[in-house]
This record gives sequence, structure tokens and C-alpha cells, in this order.
Amino acid sequence: MAAVGLTGCTPGQPDPTANAPLVDGSVAETELYRQTIDERWDAVAARFPGAKRPETGIVRYVELDEYFPTLASCMTEGGFPAEAVAEGTVFGDFPAEQAEAHELRYYTCLASYPAYDRYYLPFTKDQLRRVYVYYVEEATPCLEALGYAIDPPPSEQVFVDTYYSPAGAWSPYSSAIEQADTAGEDWYDVLAVCPQTPNKLWD
Repeated sequence: MAAVGLTGCTPGQPDPTANAPLVDGSVAETELYRQTIDERWDAVAARFPGAKRPETGIVRYVELDEYFPTLASCMTEGGFPAEAVAEGTVFGDFPAEQAEAHELRYYTCLASYPAYDRYYLPFTKDQLRRVYVYYVEEATPCLEALGYAIDPPPSEQVFVDTYYSPAGAWSPYSSAIEQADTAGEDWYDVLAVCPQTPNKLWD
């Protein structure tokens, strides 16, 4: 079994015409979408140099809470059973000789059902402060209740200032995931109880 989560990319600017329907029934691409999907294809091509890039169009943009179920459904419909779990998608096993076909299907699903641009853009300072409060007041107690030892948090200002630094910012999940791996615990079961993202962060 393999699992994946939603990953970010280099920030861009949202295109207000993103939801404009096209003649073929798909919707318009944004600059950020194109950059994201090009980077994804580069990764596929590096692994399978002879692969032909599928011709795709955006069927629709999806909200964060439907992203993983939609991806899992798309993969399953393409012959590669997958299941949506908390903040990720779990893929079933498949023969090694189908690895390229699996990657092409995965690329097609990502290209067809992308999350809205706002989920990839850098957090504003207000959002970072909300993340900090959530980490300290909700996520840390939740993880500790499951038996994980969490490192003390820095000040809110240090958290905000270092969030996008090369070294990264403090997160209660950083030490928890290492402990879960050591104990052989399913990380997605942990996230089902203690989500990484506070509610209504993009409202």
C-alpha cells in the first residue's frame, strides 16, 4: 500500500477566469495550475523517460475536503483501486509492470481534478497566526492525549517568521510522525483524530 497527501508548489497568482467553462466542457487553466502540473509531469518523465504525456483538461476544481475522495475515485475508475483517508489517498498494490500506467493515471487524475489555487498559495500572516493557535491549543493536546511527546512551541512571532524558512517552522506533527513511525502506527489514523489543518482556514 502507498499513501500520498496534497503537496504544495511554487506560489503563483490565481486567475479569476479559472472556472470559465470551455467548449469541450472543461474549465480554464490558471498559471499556478500549469506550473504545478508541469512540475508533476517532470517527475513522471524523470522516472519513465519514454512516457507520453496524456492530453488532459480540467474537469473541475475541487474543494479541499473533496480532494482526496475525488482522487481516489478517479484512480479506481482507471483500474487502480484507491481509498481516501484523513488528509491523503491510499493506493492498493499493483504489478511492477504497471508502474508506468499507474503514474500516468495518477497524473491524469491530478490534472483533471485539481484543488483550487488558494490551497496552494502561501499562507497570509493572519492564516499563520490561526495555524499557530490551532497547533498550540488544539493539535498539541490532541496528540499528547494519544501518547505522543510534543516539543514546546516557540513564540507566535518566531513561528510566523520561520514558517517559510529553509529550516521550517515548529509543528507538533513533526515529532509525532517520527514517534508513530517508530511505533509502527498508522499516521493516517492519527490524522483522523488530530487533523493537521484548522477548520475554516480559508474562509
